Amino acid sequence: MPDDNNNKRGTPEEGQPSGPSLEDMLPPSFADTGAQKAPVDDVILPSTITPQAAPVEAKPAPKPAVTVSVTTETVYKPRDIPKPVKPKVEDEIVPLELNEADIDNSFSSLPNLIFDDTPVDEPAPTKNKPSNLDLEEDSAYHQRFYERVLRTLKEAEDLGVDGMAKARIAELERTNLLPQLIIRQMMASKLVDRKPLARAMARTQGRLEILSYQDIPGAAHELRKELDPRAQMLMRDRRVIPLRRRTGEAGEHELHLAHEEATRDLVFESALHDFLPSYKFVWHYAAREVCGQYWVTGDEGGAAVEEGLEAEALLDRIISDAIDARASDIHVDPNIKGEPKAVIKYRVDGFVRPKETITIEQLDRLRIRIENIARMPKVDLNHPNKGAFTREGFDWRVQIQPHAGRQGPVARMVIRRLQPDTMPMEKLGYPQDFTDRLIKAAKAPNGVIFWTGPTGSGKTESIHSAVVTANPMGRGLSVHTIEDPPEKRVDGYAVQMEIAEGDKARSGLELMKSSLRADPDVIIVGEVRAPDMAKLVFDAANTGHLVFSTLHTNSSIDAIVRLDELGINGFLVSYIRGIAAQRLLRRLCKHCRQPMHRPDALTQRILDHYGMKSDHATLFKANDKGCANCNYTGYSGRVAAAEWLEPNHEMLVACAKGDYTNLEEIAKRAGWKPMGYMAAQHMCNGITDAAELQAVILELAAL
Repeated sequence: MPDDNNNKRGTPEEGQPSGPSLEDMLPPSFADTGAQKAPVDDVILPSTITPQAAPVEAKPAPKPAVTVSVTTETVYKPRDIPKPVKPKVEDEIVPLELNEADIDNSFSSLPNLIFDDTPVDEPAPTKNKPSNLDLEEDSAYHQRFYERVLRTLKEAEDLGVDGMAKARIAELERTNLLPQLIIRQMMASKLVDRKPLARAMARTQGRLEILSYQDIPGAAHELRKELDPRAQMLMRDRRVIPLRRRTGEAGEHELHLAHEEATRDLVFESALHDFLPSYKFVWHYAAREVCGQYWVTGDEGGAAVEEGLEAEALLDRIISDAIDARASDIHVDPNIKGEPKAVIKYRVDGFVRPKETITIEQLDRLRIRIENIARMPKVDLNHPNKGAFTREGFDWRVQIQPHAGRQGPVARMVIRRLQPDTMPMEKLGYPQDFTDRLIKAAKAPNGVIFWTGPTGSGKTESIHSAVVTANPMGRGLSVHTIEDPPEKRVDGYAVQMEIAEGDKARSGLELMKSSLRADPDVIIVGEVRAPDMAKLVFDAANTGHLVFSTLHTNSSIDAIVRLDELGINGFLVSYIRGIAAQRLLRRLCKHCRQPMHRPDALTQRILDHYGMKSDHATLFKANDKGCANCNYTGYSGRVAAAEWLEPNHEMLVACAKGDYTNLEEIAKRAGWKPMGYMAAQHMCNGITDAAELQAVILELAAL
């Protein structure tokens, strides 16, 4: 029997010109007889071959017992097959001359041919045309391609490549280093990030650059529904956008895809070929957040997750969807009515929205997996449990609660995403005058700075942003943090300690005492709730430390009263360097917001309330229908509205007397303005609208 492996060695690879088969090389009369053909591998070898011996000729195989007519035609042997000649690189890729039109990355400026669904007239493929893989393996092709990529990085102004990186590229080019090695060195030194490099590669090839959700063609949403469900799942897991299908006159099929690399993903193509075997794939660039938003937008309504999905894959999917949806929290809520299922919900911009459903069995497997990776101390559904884990570059805090089910407690889980990076004050929405007053207070040698507001108002984010903006680390000061859990990972912090409620030695009070003995300059305390912690914080200020902490009050003036309840009064109030109170307002979606040429009745009342004019205001309102970019809500993202209070001498006298009746009037004389004033400024700048102000700001609720 011939060996199957030997037969496979003689099989030409797909896409390569194949030589004549054995039947083609035999005389026609041999095939006509219908006799048994001898296999190629049936060769009789000598029985023994000893080293150093002369070669022994193999005995010829016995001839078939048929009459074979002799032909005078020349036999075309496989070794005589001419190899296909590769065309020059210029025949396949046309160099791009960069100008302003090329640098423009807006979707509307792209040629309509790319998304024309009509059949295209293309020449029929020829045998001698090399495959894409052959062309990419050519070293000359690689060198010329990466030379154009480097030229794009140097000349394009919209890729975010700074002057230092461009100068370094020019310096390396003068050393005659290969362009591939130049790009590798630029990536290793972190002078060029992956995103501008991927965009440059896409632009060099004349491919799309999809930078926002609005740039995705409408046909892509319909194509997602038409694809094989298995191909959909594969694309969703890899965050790949199917843009369009294209069919030529010769019947060849193209599937245009987009992802964050803009280069071929051969592993993904191999897996996708199992479901779409007749397609050739063309790759474009799409930003990572756009790819994720494509798969999480428009799916609300409780779509069921496949029951066969393993716990690890289910957790990865939930985490990835939360990041793509910009969710701050994940809720997994079991139902106790109707069919036993659990609903996965995401909190986006302060509102919880359902996304998918899973079975109770999947919920139980998910709970066990989370308990294992979150280092939870005990597993008992009758008691609440908490833990933390790291996934996808974020820290996740988990809270498991016992939910009353029909047959006993069922786990309800809340997973909160902790943003590891600290944003600057300007990006959070604070105006310059607010930031200046904060930095002045943060440069004091000692004292206390409080941030107040309800849960979810961004207090922790603002405190760390304030510390990083004031930059005590740059002035040689030691910064300690005491939180439950530490929510920020900031370079320069000397130590970050985590409070453990079950361990008395790691309570907030004990960690604060330990920190004071470890020579800190600045201390960040997660929250002041009890009188003993409040007293210790002000004792630290009295001994020469600057302390940042939070309180749960509605306004900065209420914080003075709350501190009196905690035993902080009299001369201790003089250690307060400032109190900030804030709320988070939803930003209007820039893609669908509607301009207001004249203020409506509610907008005018808010302007009159704060003594503002609408003459130079840029007013917008939310679109009730929304758009795909904001998930049809009219809002996308949030901005802070805050107030700042610095106690003056008159306020200290009132606090010493315990007279808080005229505290607001005293604060106004000290320059205090309510947080609604900053919110109204955001409204006049077109960042948010009057309806959002009335829904969030307490003093405007009954206006």
